[in-house]
Order: sequence, then C-alpha cells, then structure tokens
Amino acid sequence: MSTCIELWPASTCGVHGTCVNNQCVCEDGWSVNLELDFNLRGSQTEWCNYNRKLISFLYSVLVFTSLLSILMLFYVRRPDRTDNRLFFVGSIGFIISGILRICRPNQALLGKDPTFTFIITLAAALNLWAAVC
Repeated sequence: MSTCIELWPASTCGVHGTCVNNQCVCEDGWSVNLELDFNLRGSQTEWCNYNRKLISFLYSVLVFTSLLSILMLFYVRRPDRTDNRLFFVGSIGFIISGILRICRPNQALLGKDPTFTFIITLAAALNLWAAVC
C-alpha cells in the first residue's frame, strides 16, 4: 500500500505531486519513476520526480546520435580501427532500445521489461568494449 511520506525539506510527494487521500497524485507530464524499482518491503513510496517528456526526448537523442554514429562509421574510417563490428551492433542495440522506449514508455522500463533491459545493457557493454579495444 502506497502512502504519502514527508520528504523534508521537500514537499510531500515531491515538487510535482500532491497528496490526496493518502495517495500521491502527479501533475500532468510527471509520474513516479518505475525503473529499477525494487522495493523489498512491499510498501511503495511515490515521488513525482519523473518527467515523461524529458525522458522521451533523451531516448530520441539516443536514437538520433546512434544513427549518426553508424553513418559516420561508414564515411570516416580510422586506419588503426579496421574492425568496428562491436560498435555497429551496440549502436543498433541503442536504436532498438530507444525505439522500444519511445513506442512503449510504460512497458519498456529498465529492470522491469527483460527484453528492453537486455538490449540496452548489451548495447552499452558492446560500445564500451569497442571503445576499450
């Protein structure tokens, strides 16, 4: 059962929420962050700290920059890096995860949706590995 708690010095339910009948009601465009929400005690605390439009914009930027990096990969060749398969597959993973998140913002959550979590962590690992190698 979720309850409104006091977040001193912040207001109850965060800056963008109001406590109504012992439940947090978020302003339009704001919600409770459900990503990586592993509350083991069963009581969920709610803070309206999650801007949906900003997150959608950031995932759009992720898709755009990943597409741009793939295009640059084909047009700019570095002589010391002849094998860019890890970076290419990682960028494809970022594009897929970004599109999943934009199309399904309430289902594609990190730590909740196994497919989304697997794709985005694999993409991050591949791009990190490509940067190190």
